[in-house]
Amino acid sequence: MGHPIEALLVEDNPDDVRLIQEMAKEAGTTQFDPELVEAFCQAMNEDNRQDGSLCI
Repeated sequence: MGHPIEALLVEDNPDDVRLIQEMAKEAGTTQFDPELVEAFCQAMNEDNRQDGSLCI
């Protein structure tokens, strides 16, 4: 297995969070390890900035 995908996931619906995590799990080749925030303003907050692979 490759390196985990470090992502910032911006989503306020818990069902959508579970769906995204399940889709990533089913892709199977890489571990998906998101940091979750519920609002765009939280994502832009300096405390939540990271050197992750992507922002969803």
